[in-house]
Amino acid sequence: MLERAIMIYLALATVATAAIFPLPLRASGTMAREQRLPSEPPTPAPPDQVIAPLVAAELSDDGCATCDEAALGRLWVEVAGAMESALNRPLASPSLADDDDDEALGAGDLVGRDLLLAKPNPPRPPKGEQLADVAAELAGLPYSWGGISPATGFDCSGLVYYVHGQFGIKLGRDASAQYYSGQEVQKSDLRPGDIVFFSETYTSGISHNGIYLEGGRFVHAVQPGSGVKITSIGDDYWDPRYVGARRVFAA
Repeated sequence: MLERAIMIYLALATVATAAIFPLPLRASGTMAREQRLPSEPPTPAPPDQVIAPLVAAELSDDGCATCDEAALGRLWVEVAGAMESALNRPLASPSLADDDDDEALGAGDLVGRDLLLAKPNPPRPPKGEQLADVAAELAGLPYSWGGISPATGFDCSGLVYYVHGQFGIKLGRDASAQYYSGQEVQKSDLRPGDIVFFSETYTSGISHNGIYLEGGRFVHAVQPGSGVKITSIGDDYWDPRYVGARRVFAA
């Protein structure tokens, strides 16, 4: 089996070389090589003429001269399969480092080069995380009663209203209206971008809200003098006043 594998490998290398670099026949035809016209191209050796002596040598060395026809047929099938694989295998592309050789590359080579050099775009984070990032960037802006713009500042519901508007999400203007938007979210399932609500702050009922970030923090417009801040949802003041959360962005 080892000898057969070696012979098939040699046959494969010979056929591939003959297909890529055709060699002229020896002077055995009606016209010797020296008598060929200068414009006459060399005649490539047929693959069978290259393979036949190798197979014959294997058979004689192996003592296979007495093998049955079925065994010989299987050997030829193996050789034929190796030849077909070699002839159908694409040639190696030229070096991709030399841009001056672009004209010498085929369309397939250029496509392969572009795929190798292209840098995949990193996946975009979920919309909730994008929304939370926009909200966090507003920290430090002033508090403004009724404000819904970075130019003027925000109140609590104005901040929530503005950030969602940047993603094409329309909400009610005040915290009580926003509380009935989207779907309810349990505190244990909070995700960045969720709206968190509080009650009994400056008035009874739902009176304050903000946008959850991560790690138990949320960003909100607190009050005049404090502005937009990032605070822990477990703060001694906010934790007992927490009443729920809503998710209005697409998951």
